[in-house]
Amino acid sequence: VLFAASWCVPCRQFVSILEEAYTEIRKEYGSQALEMVLVPREKAQNDWSDFHAGMPWLSVPWGDPLINRLKEHFKIERLPHLVILDKSGSVVSANARGGSGFGFCCDPLHAFASLMRASGQELPSAQRSSTKPKGDSDDEGSDADSDDDDDDD
Repeated sequence: VLFAASWCVPCRQFVSILEEAYTEIRKEYGSQALEMVLVPREKAQNDWSDFHAGMPWLSVPWGDPLINRLKEHFKIERLPHLVILDKSGSVVSANARGGSGFGFCCDPLHAFASLMRASGQELPSAQRSSTKPKGDSDDEGSDADSDDDDDDD
């Protein structure tokens, strides 16, 4: 659950990083592995529409009373704020921004694996390769060269 707004510069920076992480995790583990929901903190509907238009995930509609209920429930005081829930809705991480979560210099596959372990869930089977994130999961090159496993750099 992502609390963010377009008028917040750190939000725009964090959303950019999250978009890459979201895409990478879903590419690696499938579209059911992770879902995000934006809880907009916009002041105007057109700002929310423009901000959310570039995001690959769902959003609570602008002006929905659920926005304030979620803000109060999760005790959100600052933006951006990312809360990670498991499939049953239990909080896995009340603040998954930075540290062992998502953000600058954070490996999204490692963060995802860590959060899955913290939730007591098994890591989904990888969709694109048989490797699991152990720090060197940055093999965005062609998967066609499977014979060159020994000369990584």
